[in-house]
Amino acid sequence: MEFTKPIKIGIAIVTGLVLLGLFRLTAVKRIPANTVGVKVSAFGGVQDTTLQTGYHLKMPFVDQIYTLSTSVQTKTMEKITTQTKDGQWLNTNIDVKYRVNKEKAMTVFSNYTTLETVNDSVVSPAVQRAIESVTGNYDIYDVLGDKRTEVYEAIDKAL
Repeated sequence: MEFTKPIKIGIAIVTGLVLLGLFRLTAVKRIPANTVGVKVSAFGGVQDTTLQTGYHLKMPFVDQIYTLSTSVQTKTMEKITTQTKDGQWLNTNIDVKYRVNKEKAMTVFSNYTTLETVNDSVVSPAVQRAIESVTGNYDIYDVLGDKRTEVYEAIDKAL
């Protein structure tokens, strides 16, 4: 079976488009705005620098690029139970805002992999400790009364 010249050109174009599509899917990773990329190689592990917004090349099936958000994250914690200086129990609600440093994202990824793990392993215990350390210095009347702002500022400083 012999193909005519237009059929050969059509086959070449379709083959080229398929190969270009495969290259785009396996060898190029897009890092969106407000995120950074962390490249992990099967041979070298986590790369020492982060990848900024834009398109980046990777070795197909060898390198993997993960993204971490660098925008402000809000962790809402409800009913954190602590004890005051006079032995009264206090339930506290707090919103904690934080973000990942662009230059240190690979360290965050190496230690925690996801921001959800950061919330559970770092943010929540730190908030609990900060609130406990501050409310333990005040009576319940101080916390709920005229020293409320002072307590809030002390918790903010402890965090």
